[in-house]
Amino acid sequence: MIRDYILENNLKNIIGRFIKLSFKYSIINLIIQISVCLFLLFKKDFFLTNYERTFFIIMFSTPIFLFIISYFIYENLYPESKPKKTLRIVALFWIIYLFTPSLILFFRYSDFVNVFAIIVGGITIIGLIGVSDKSVNKFKILSVFKDVKYIMFDFWNKRNNQLKQEHFENNLSQVREDQYIDKENLKVFQETISCPLIDVNAIFNNKYFEDIQGEISVLDIGGAEGKFTANLLKTYKSKENGNFVSKIQLIDPVDLKEEYIKNLSSIVDSSNIKNSKITFEKWNQPSPEKYNLVIASHSLYAAIDNKAMSIDDLITKLKRYVKDKNSLVLIILASREGRAYSFKKHALKLIFDEDCYDVDSNKLIQNLFKYDFKNVQTDNYIDLSEYLKEYEDDKKENLIKWLSYFLRVDENNFKAQKLTQIVELLKYYVQPLYELSNYEIENFTKLNFPKPMDKNNSMLLLHKTDIIVL
Repeated sequence: MIRDYILENNLKNIIGRFIKLSFKYSIINLIIQISVCLFLLFKKDFFLTNYERTFFIIMFSTPIFLFIISYFIYENLYPESKPKKTLRIVALFWIIYLFTPSLILFFRYSDFVNVFAIIVGGITIIGLIGVSDKSVNKFKILSVFKDVKYIMFDFWNKRNNQLKQEHFENNLSQVREDQYIDKENLKVFQETISCPLIDVNAIFNNKYFEDIQGEISVLDIGGAEGKFTANLLKTYKSKENGNFVSKIQLIDPVDLKEEYIKNLSSIVDSSNIKNSKITFEKWNQPSPEKYNLVIASHSLYAAIDNKAMSIDDLITKLKRYVKDKNSLVLIILASREGRAYSFKKHALKLIFDEDCYDVDSNKLIQNLFKYDFKNVQTDNYIDLSEYLKEYEDDKKENLIKWLSYFLRVDENNFKAQKLTQIVELLKYYVQPLYELSNYEIENFTKLNFPKPMDKNNSMLLLHKTDIIVL
């Protein structure tokens, strides 16, 4: 049996092309078959030489072998898509049909065989050309031809598109890898987001910390400059007199330790903050230390995007560092819902002329149902007022850096006309504060974060985040 992982992509594409051609050829084959049968019915004194006979047998039989290859590959790639019994009956039927023309050459003096071949061939042509979902419901026999058409033709079209998309996504992931750790672009981006405050409020409003009290140790994955962690731990300390943070282990490939210590200095002594300049997926300890709180706030995108680890392995590794049943793993990721990710999707399409896969919370949540987890979605915003105003004043540097980090693409992609197109697209998705609902205006103005709000001039890109607690 031919299995998918044995065949290289190029070889699969070549085989796919031959099989698709053989499917089309099968229809032509049928027409030739009927013509031969009709001819033999009325021209009984006609004889074929051995060479002619061999030629016709090979010509008629070639689709059989290509169908067998296609069938085995299909069955191994999509074992659950069809009941095996049904699929094998379809395969057997098709193989018998494809052998029929060769039988005619051996039994050409039998009118019964000729008539039978004409009938089978005619029904099959009608089935192959006329099959549709409606006709399948009306005539069950046509479902056989639908299966054959899918296995030999539609499946290879679909598979080829998948391979092209996978190749594009793999190349894109490699190109984007460095963008996740661009320190300057990250700092520009961090100055615009509301998550460090809104997400913290949502965590405590939903009482996710009710089982944690007293002294805690923290593993902070991708904590960057520490704004989110500082707000989170300050709020934790303020809830109970005895709450305090004993130590923090920071893991981040971007070196923002100075900024991090500055933001956390009022919460924990700097001597109790350790920093490892490395990605979480590469961070390994033979005897891992355990923590009361493991934080991964907007820091798992690169690991998922680069496929450095499967999502299951990533979750398993996160849970490996929790101390006990009352300890928490706190994961925050952007949701694909909301205007920010709609902008991202269309901007990436504009840059690469392809639909680009991008990491979001939905991808993670789909893999969490075997775990006991809680989830809440929050309404956030990105304040682009300052950068858009600078852009209008022909100071484009900060907006380009912001775009580069948010889209995870190199700044070289934002040249002249392309930059103009992307900024126009961005302007379509951002909204002035005064256009939002009264509820949003009241809440966002009250926060006044990350920069002071101006009802008439603040330009916001709304987005949603998912807070997940394991």
